[in-house]
Amino acid sequence: MVETASRSVLIVDDNADHAALARLLIEQIHPEIDVVTVADPQLARLRAARLADRSVVLLDRRLGAFDGIDLLRDLRAARPGLVLVLLSASLPADELAEAIAAGADRALEKPTALAGWRELFVDLLGPAPASVDDVA
Repeated sequence: MVETASRSVLIVDDNADHAALARLLIEQIHPEIDVVTVADPQLARLRAARLADRSVVLLDRRLGAFDGIDLLRDLRAARPGLVLVLLSASLPADELAEAIAAGADRALEKPTALAGWRELFVDLLGPAPASVDDVA
């Protein structure tokens, strides 16, 4: 789990539906986290350069013609303080090993159900903070 205070999440995914779903769920669980989505690997590099350390970058494995593992490798070299998570619809053992070798903190298959996405983000970012109403 990543400490969320003053942190951001950068979602790099060329599938607009996956990116929108991820953003919506993260904002529901942690409204205090700034969430940015991009589809272009070059724009992702520029955005990642401005993130605070311990911010989370969720990278799709396949970004059109671009390989997400190449982007992951570049980001790890340029920004070792980021938390890099590679997500893929299918992640065979050899690609999992390649992602970890390239510097991924985690490499996971994308969940197929809404509950799985929510569980993934709670696992990565922690549970939703208690509101004042929850404490009373």
